[in-house]
Amino acid sequence: MENLQRLKQCTILIVDDDAKQLDMMKNILGNFVNNIIIASNGIEAIEILESKKIHIIFSDYVMPQMDGLKLCENIRNRYKNIPIVIMSNYSEKEKLLNIIPFKPSAYLIKPISLKVIMQTLHTVLDEMIENNQLSFKLTNGLEYFFDTKILKNGDKDIPLSKNELKLLELLANNVNKLTTNNMIDDLFTDCEPMSYKAIANVIYRLRKKIGKDSLENQTSLGYILKSI
Repeated sequence: MENLQRLKQCTILIVDDDAKQLDMMKNILGNFVNNIIIASNGIEAIEILESKKIHIIFSDYVMPQMDGLKLCENIRNRYKNIPIVIMSNYSEKEKLLNIIPFKPSAYLIKPISLKVIMQTLHTVLDEMIENNQLSFKLTNGLEYFFDTKILKNGDKDIPLSKNELKLLELLANNVNKLTTNNMIDDLFTDCEPMSYKAIANVIYRLRKKIGKDSLENQTSLGYILKSI
């Protein structure tokens, strides 16, 4: 149970056309994570994935409009490392074989017990740690932990302001990829206006803390956060 606390800040998407099953899974998984989003079919799930940061997916196999198999295929075409847990009323060999190429973390047969869910979350946690989804190391050895929102240099915590933390998480979600200036502007102007000078100051302070080599400036385009 203690290890599963590392999942607390994660967002889980539950996809199922059965309202009772959705409520049950939401109540159980709510003991382990703060953020849960629900969808009644694969099409809704894809729309959510395009607009929100999702860390783990629990999906039913048999659903209207887009079933679990097609949903898995869509997810893997876009997001290679999101853990996917498939839930089904059936244990048919054909269904299991169909889903294997999309690398689900687990295939659970309903009804699903709390013990099985906890075992599955431990499996998912191990996968996320292995794939650097709960933390990542910068090229200079600093490490950022998504679950605790702490940046570390060995055993030493590096303090970050609220805006520095927001910027680091945006960059981290695009690690080793370009985070455009427009994306950074949107981050700081969604809630309240923030001047260009103030945004530039946040970027300057963060670069000073994590090292210029870790945050590469792409002139006129944006920045790339580098991870090993």
